[in-house]
Amino acid sequence: MRSLCKPAPIGLGRLTLASNSSAPLDVHGVKEALMVSEGEGKVVVNGIEEIAINTGDIVVFDSNESHLLINCSDKTMHLFSVWWN
Repeated sequence: MRSLCKPAPIGLGRLTLASNSSAPLDVHGVKEALMVSEGEGKVVVNGIEEIAINTGDIVVFDSNESHLLINCSDKTMHLFSVWWN
């Protein structure tokens, strides 16, 4: 990927989560938005709040807010991530 800004002010990523699995707990010093492009599951925020997520949903996390993605279905979940300071 080529960036005209050094360093780039945002990061982009793609995540594939297998059926009935979870991603590692994630916490970092930047803000992040996750968009579910396909699938359904839930995200646990700060170990307390559970939010159901489905295709088309966008969830935004503040800096240092922990989040755990869980695919509760028998189909693969696909997500896109954008993070920034």
